[in-house]
Amino acid sequence: MTDLSLDFRHLRCALAVSEWGSFRRAASELDLPQSTVSRRVQLLEHQLGFPLFIRDRRGANLTVAGSSFLKDALPGARDISRAAEVAAKVQKGETGGLSIGMLASLTPGPIHDILYKFRKIFPKIRITLRERPHQALLHDLVTGTLDVAFVTGYFDTAKLKMRLLWTEAVYAVLPQSHRLVNSDCLSWDDLRDELFLVTFSGSGSEIHDLIIRKVSQLGFRPRIDVHEVSTESLLTLVAMDDGITLSRTFCRKEGFPGIVYRPIVGEHEAVPASIAWASENNNPPLRRFLALSDEVTASTADPAVALVKGSEGSRI
Repeated sequence: MTDLSLDFRHLRCALAVSEWGSFRRAASELDLPQSTVSRRVQLLEHQLGFPLFIRDRRGANLTVAGSSFLKDALPGARDISRAAEVAAKVQKGETGGLSIGMLASLTPGPIHDILYKFRKIFPKIRITLRERPHQALLHDLVTGTLDVAFVTGYFDTAKLKMRLLWTEAVYAVLPQSHRLVNSDCLSWDDLRDELFLVTFSGSGSEIHDLIIRKVSQLGFRPRIDVHEVSTESLLTLVAMDDGITLSRTFCRKEGFPGIVYRPIVGEHEAVPASIAWASENNNPPLRRFLALSDEVTASTADPAVALVKGSEGSRI
């Protein structure tokens, strides 16, 4: 019985000779020496037990058996070639799938730019998005439910890797009638007696901790009201003059009625935004996504940073 464990390289050479009717032309198209093409076809013929071609000075013509064999082998060869091409693209990170997690509060700004550019460059990579709380994102990365996630803060462990992408300024959000709206830039000393409104959705817990730390450093006990509401509802409370709140650079709701934003001295890099992934994750598209994230965020800057930095000297 004929051994059909054929070398695809041999079959590929035979198909090329059949297509071009010449060993020389086939070698040129395959970018191989003619002797290599001839040797591979001979090995295939020996394995099959019958000649595929009649060779003469004018070229190479298929035998009846050769024609029958290559006709039936061609679909399988195309499938193998197609499968190899797809697999190569997957290995290069040009196709496949990528699951991405993020905090709801991180969706504006650079993340939109990263996702938009990635879809444009790699349209064949299937992207699935998931909004989750911070700890849930980290858990999903470790368990493999997510490939990569955008989070706040920065750390590095044995199981998770992180890369700092950008930092965001912290702004005071005031009602339009507030006594401080005419100031271009505020200090924590200006805000120490204010009633702060916070929510624990998104990065609210980090804002809450920042308020406690900064006001306590001044020797005062902060006044904080915690509300279980969305960011939009919290801004509505500020507009109603119930208190003030804080916002990060890319979470500002420009044009929201009844409020104004003012940068805080020394807080132009208060909140780090990072990208995290499992150290053992070898999904090829992940490498592409990490590289593009670095590229897109390399020039990310807060337009108010220069103003805040310029004001620091007079505030100290």
